[in-house]
Amino acid sequence: MNPLLVLASASPFRRALLENAGLVFEAKAAKIDERALEKPLEDAGAAPETVALALAEAKARDVIRHFDDALVIGSDQTMSWKRGSITSQRTWRKRHSICFRCRERPIA
Repeated sequence: MNPLLVLASASPFRRALLENAGLVFEAKAAKIDERALEKPLEDAGAAPETVALALAEAKARDVIRHFDDALVIGSDQTMSWKRGSITSQRTWRKRHSICFRCRERPIA
């Protein structure tokens, strides 16, 4: 018997990806404080992909506690520009400012 597939996310976009792939799964949102997990990693200079991987693992570990025999998918993403990630910005205004500056730069 195949183990239950569980998506550790409340994201409708991630859910749609799995649904469009024809997978049968359950979705359960992880209850973690993402900002609290990000901060020490970013303070230590971790690369955005390292932060995303750590968050994805934390989500999967949180959700798997609720299932006896399941394959849990945890995922996360970050957006980086220059030396910082967008998630490290604490306010919407700062995020908007960074995105606006990104828009003005040519993509090579």
